[in-house]
Amino acid sequence: METTDSLLQQEPTQDKEWAWIEVHGAKLPDVRFKKSLAAICQKIHQQPGVSFSRACEAKRKAGYRLVNIAEITPQDILVGHSKQTRERAKEYSFFLAASDTTSFDFTSHKACTGLGPIASTPKSQGFLTHSVIALSPKGVPLGVLYQQSWTRTAESFGQSNQRRSRPESEKESQKWVKALRGVEEILQPEDSVLLIQDREADIVSFLQEPRRENTYLLIRSCHPRKISVKNDGNTKLEDGNANLWEAARCSPVVAKNTLSVKVKKGKEFTDRCAQLSIRYTHVEIIPPVYADKSKPNPVVWVVCAREDNPPPGFDAIEWILLSTFPVTDSKTALDMVLFYTYRWLIERFHYVLKSGLGVENLQLDDVDSLMKYLSFYSIVGWRLLYLTYLAREAPNTPANYVFTDLSIKVLSAHSGKTISSVSDAVMAVARVGGFRPCRSAPRAGVKSLWMGLRRLDGMEEGWQMAFSAMSALSAKDMGQD
Repeated sequence: METTDSLLQQEPTQDKEWAWIEVHGAKLPDVRFKKSLAAICQKIHQQPGVSFSRACEAKRKAGYRLVNIAEITPQDILVGHSKQTRERAKEYSFFLAASDTTSFDFTSHKACTGLGPIASTPKSQGFLTHSVIALSPKGVPLGVLYQQSWTRTAESFGQSNQRRSRPESEKESQKWVKALRGVEEILQPEDSVLLIQDREADIVSFLQEPRRENTYLLIRSCHPRKISVKNDGNTKLEDGNANLWEAARCSPVVAKNTLSVKVKKGKEFTDRCAQLSIRYTHVEIIPPVYADKSKPNPVVWVVCAREDNPPPGFDAIEWILLSTFPVTDSKTALDMVLFYTYRWLIERFHYVLKSGLGVENLQLDDVDSLMKYLSFYSIVGWRLLYLTYLAREAPNTPANYVFTDLSIKVLSAHSGKTISSVSDAVMAVARVGGFRPCRSAPRAGVKSLWMGLRRLDGMEEGWQMAFSAMSALSAKDMGQD
């Protein structure tokens, strides 16, 4: 490979405009705002976790001007990226979309106006965000398809006790329907997508909601609902005496599979392998008495993944999944279980926004500005997650697909190795951030990546200064000759 001295003789190339591509389709009043937005995203990506003012420097005023335009919404800022996400998803005949809700806590930011309660006490102040990220069939994050933020009012605090008496349009659970509509608005009718949700989305009205032919749902069951068993010859239960969980558990085992799963032990999450028995059946859900009787009863395939012999100290895993995608064989049942494990990535996305990019540390005057800034940070948050999982699922991707020539040169010099693939580059960045692989943690995580990128930015600046100094000396020597 080239030595450090010979590498320094090569003039570094300009950064690739990945950030410009992601915001090109944003709905902004002037192309100059798009250029500023791209520059802001690039700066935040280069120094994740650093304060906005310090990371963006000269562009911070442009950012302030952008969020102060009342007509611009967070969705206007993010829509260009969402369209690019759809373009990346088009490479697959079938792709996934994981969704979830998180809260951003600004209780300590007393001067910020417009915040609302976010937890079990009205004293906690912030806002909530529901995000949907697209994933490849192998779990590589492709981008943010949809995102909506809102605040609760003090008057609405505690209204969950009255949820059955309130109309559907007034419930916060409408976020699932809005997300469904938002995703379908970005996608084309021919796009085939499976939306993955956790137990909070187990709502009959959501299952009844009209969808495009190629839009499917995968939801973890939360309620042992009354059902009518479809005549598939797979489940030995009589109609009228069955509930959904019983039907799932008494179906015959069609496959066994060992998966690496995230489990919570105490306050921490850990990886462990689980051998799961897989069952499936086909049922019609009988809605509760308070449901809208004008809509047809949901018909779903139920997949049960159950751990028969958990290791000591761990509870047995049992996932009962509701799928609107037809599950007619053991392979499809196994696929649904695997796809559900990818739902973890939406939680990692929110973790990156909070812990890696420090969204909750933003110091702004009002909640509307915070929500707009979240759109900037969401593009960068996806990018960090994308690099991490691309290195795992497509490790041989050329490094220059996602890293600049300058970054590759600096990482090669620092590591003493030729950086040719994404896997090489991500590992090199993680090592810069302090990661040291071991048997229990052989692969770098997103935290090591953002810490490494923060240091890499300073290393690249030093590299460019060294190049400039050597060029000046060379020019001086030539003048003397």
